[in-house]
Amino acid sequence: MDKKPKIYLVPGLLTNETIYRGVRKELENFDTEVLEFIPALKNESISDYAKRLSERIDTSTPFYLMGTSFGGILCIEMTKFLEPEGVILVSSAKSRDELSTFMKQELASKALIPAIPHWAIKNFFTRGFQVGGRFVPRMKSIYNEDIKTMINSIDGHFEKWVIHQFPRWRGELTHENYLHIHGDKDRVFPFKYVKDADVIPGGSHSIIIHNYKEIADMVKDFIEDKS
Repeated sequence: MDKKPKIYLVPGLLTNETIYRGVRKELENFDTEVLEFIPALKNESISDYAKRLSERIDTSTPFYLMGTSFGGILCIEMTKFLEPEGVILVSSAKSRDELSTFMKQELASKALIPAIPHWAIKNFFTRGFQVGGRFVPRMKSIYNEDIKTMINSIDGHFEKWVIHQFPRWRGELTHENYLHIHGDKDRVFPFKYVKDADVIPGGSHSIIIHNYKEIADMVKDFIEDKS
């Protein structure tokens, strides 16, 4: 049997390898590796950050890039420096055109974000997840000890950098071999802006956790069809 290409998994903002545990279990016959975030440099662009992160990838053998949410954006940027067999985006966007108007607003990121201390950003997100984990049905269903540990690992520095740099992103997926999986109830990357994606009906921005079996099957079909 031919060896399957390796899949490098990039988490989304506020997350880590935890969100991929279900998918990795379903993809047990594939070699998968999560690329955990590295500290961002001051005023570093998303493209430059992606280039540094891509240095962790072994390019001597065939591989795929798979990213969720902001991780998908990083995968798109990595294709500037790497030659993957294909790119898999989950709950993400292929270009600036697929972002909401709110996400593209640069004024707030320039004028307000630099003045906000990282601890305030940390508290905003951690408390938001705590409240959501108690009262929001979709979040309650996944708010376990692993998720709590993941959220408590937020330090605010990386998140502040992303919020500051994201509105400046002008990238676009040019790789011809891609799979874009998106929930039609996604409120972070609204589905109405997304084109040419495989839809998960009723899926929220958290489909990587809620619908991991379905996503894993789609990934298997995508890679095996191209093999």
